[in-house]
Amino acid sequence: MNAYERTVIEAARRFQDAQSDAELIGAVKRLELHEQQQATAGVSEIEWSLVAAGDELRGKSGAFFPVIRTRCEYDMGRATGRYVIEVGMPGGPKSIVRPHANEPFATVKRGQDGRAVDEFVNVFSSGQE
Repeated sequence: MNAYERTVIEAARRFQDAQSDAELIGAVKRLELHEQQQATAGVSEIEWSLVAAGDELRGKSGAFFPVIRTRCEYDMGRATGRYVIEVGMPGGPKSIVRPHANEPFATVKRGQDGRAVDEFVNVFSSGQE
């Protein structure tokens, strides 16, 4: 969930006691604009489990950095639900572990492998109710 989505949810919670729906409508419009801009730039928010080598991951500064490799984190032979992602940084590769409370989703520009992952997800999740 991104900041725009959180703003809409917070405005919706306050809406029940509000005299006007202007705040809620404004928050929804800002969310829609943000989503339009992201789509135009080829940027998407995905679950960390779907990040693939060749994607470009948005850093805190807003710049994008290449994903070198990803792997699932294990503890005592069991998957932890967290992922180790090696990112190419100016000073050399850096490994990060996600998801994190402040970063429940990854913001990426999809590479070739990432687009293939999206196709698999689409095929295997189609028809589910």
